[in-house]
Amino acid sequence: GTFSGGLNTIKNDDRAELTINNGTFKNFYQATVQNHNIATINGGTYKAASDASSTGKETYGVYNCGCGDNIDLGTLTVTGGIFEGADYAIADVSSQPAIVNIFGGSFSGAKGAIVKGTNSNAIISIFGGVFDSDVQAYAADGYKAIQVTGDKYVATNKIALDKTSTRIRRGYTDTLKAIVEANGKTYDVADPITWASDKESVATVENGVVTGVDYGTATITATLGTTTGTPATQAEGDEVTGGDTVTGGDNTTTPSNTLKASCTVDVYKKSSSGSSSGGGGGSSAAKHGVTISDSKNGAVTASAAKAETGDKVI
Repeated sequence: GTFSGGLNTIKNDDRAELTINNGTFKNFYQATVQNHNIATINGGTYKAASDASSTGKETYGVYNCGCGDNIDLGTLTVTGGIFEGADYAIADVSSQPAIVNIFGGSFSGAKGAIVKGTNSNAIISIFGGVFDSDVQAYAADGYKAIQVTGDKYVATNKIALDKTSTRIRRGYTDTLKAIVEANGKTYDVADPITWASDKESVATVENGVVTGVDYGTATITATLGTTTGTPATQAEGDEVTGGDTVTGGDNTTTPSNTLKASCTVDVYKKSSSGSSSGGGGGSSAAKHGVTISDSKNGAVTASAAKAETGDKVI
């Protein structure tokens, strides 16, 4: 269904338990969903008004307040959905040790994806989703908020390469890209990647470009290193509807880790076009020595000492 509200579109109050499975929610100011106790959101679109500045109030996709022992726990679970806050997609002002777990969805806001109040005691753990600001401060243990193309961040505990294996001729190149998956889509990694080859005598790699050096097989590894994000903040004293103050904040710890992905590279010979000789012997390609005629300004070496006719030598 479609739900339109004024102050809050949906309010989950004392002792209540709420489950939302899809739907469209919009409001005029404050939040499309305000949760005080236990809420689970499984999909849907949550669009907070963008013209609420005239009211002097901020707007949020979800406003979470675990503000009463036993009756207002502030337990929030999000498995998916599109959350658009004119200010923040998710705001938490829980005085209780609320648990907020995000497993997927898209989150955007003019000031940031997620914000915690000055005195918020919530633990926000992100296991997945796409965000329009860096949410590394809230990434679950073993997870990272990876910057991707389009100025977005994807929370994940793994990266991949666009190819798990590739074949190239000696002296030729192929290009690999680091990718991540979220919400059923694939994104190109924009964060710095460290590339390495386990057999540089077979294949080298630089910025994802693999060069075949000599015949054989090598493994190319992409490593995404450690980054530390900064949670969204507001100026001290900014007030949200209901009298709570939101000024950012952080979880007790900032998880960090290194993620890796690999691709197997097979460097092969050019197919022979020579005719067979004898009574059934196979054909073979002749190898020729590689020489460099001029090196006046310094030592020069070739990528291969010998090559077949038509091979590319650097």
